[in-house]
Amino acid sequence: VIEQVFDPASRKRLLDSGWTDAHEALGRGLSTSWPADGDVVPTFVRLDHALLGDGVVPVAVQDIDVPGSDHRGFCIEVAVTPTAQG
Repeated sequence: VIEQVFDPASRKRLLDSGWTDAHEALGRGLSTSWPADGDVVPTFVRLDHALLGDGVVPVAVQDIDVPGSDHRGFCIEVAVTPTAQG
């Protein structure tokens, strides 16, 4: 998992080299994770990403509230393809 705010160029390089963003692959690329409380400013950007390499594909993603955090969390379910097994 990476946080894009520190270096979005690194995330782009990983995507360009074949890594897959779990949210984007599952049609959830526009989901948001920050700020989690949305009280003063609405939750408007996804800062946190799960990037998957060759042989690992996302099956499901669920955004979750994390008590005490200013980010929303997420859980992903993945499948390992025969290529990754070996």
